[in-house]
Amino acid sequence: MQAAGSKDKRRRAPDDKRDDPDYENITSAFRSQDKPPKNQGRSRSPPGGDQAPPWLYRVLLSVYALLALAFIFCIILSALVLVKSHGLSWELQNLNKNLNEELWNVSKSVKDCQASLKWDIQKGLIEVKNAINHRNEKLKMVPEDLMDIKNNLQKVLQLLQQPLPRPTAQ
Repeated sequence: MQAAGSKDKRRRAPDDKRDDPDYENITSAFRSQDKPPKNQGRSRSPPGGDQAPPWLYRVLLSVYALLALAFIFCIILSALVLVKSHGLSWELQNLNKNLNEELWNVSKSVKDCQASLKWDIQKGLIEVKNAINHRNEKLKMVPEDLMDIKNNLQKVLQLLQQPLPRPTAQ
């Protein structure tokens, strides 16, 4: 009932009841009942007052140190990879230049061989044509030679058909 009565008192217009001896400050009484006083119960220590075990700090420091070392190792490894890739790139460029030079030399050699073979083939064709022309000239003389042979054979036949003179006894 007191709670209901106190709500009624609050709803009424604020009078200066503090001077009234029958006035009771209900709000401060309720506050003291709801909240324990600061000195009672479990007291809170100031921030950082909760002390962690000393080994925890060492473990955290070790983890941070390992993390820093891993980070530094990654940076060093990245630098080494960069240097190595630069070296490999340089080597590949040199190999590419050498390969281009070799390819150019081979191409030049092939062109020289083709030119030489073309010259040799043309020279051989000229020699073959000359040989054919020489044989053709000889073939043109064959009918004349055949006629001469035929005439010689006819003379031999005539001589063979004549009676042989008998040798005389001496």
